[in-house]
Amino acid sequence: MLSTNDRSVLETGVRRGSTPQKMVLRSLIVLLAADGWSNAGIATELGVHLDTVRKWRGRFHRGGIDALADAPRSGWPPIYTP
Repeated sequence: MLSTNDRSVLETGVRRGSTPQKMVLRSLIVLLAADGWSNAGIATELGVHLDTVRKWRGRFHRGGIDALADAPRSGWPPIYTP
């Protein structure tokens, strides 16, 4: 289920020209899922792997719109200071 407010925010982001393409893709995945599309149908329609659809649907389910942003990445601490 997708609230009216969440749908409005996602659709606005998809239409806005300044939204990064990775966020557009993630938003489209959630919007198509809310419209009743299957994971396989979404993957085929958007030209992405089925695991990508599962990942972003799951993240949205657990954390809402904020969960569609990139998670912090691990890695080595910086060697050089700015």
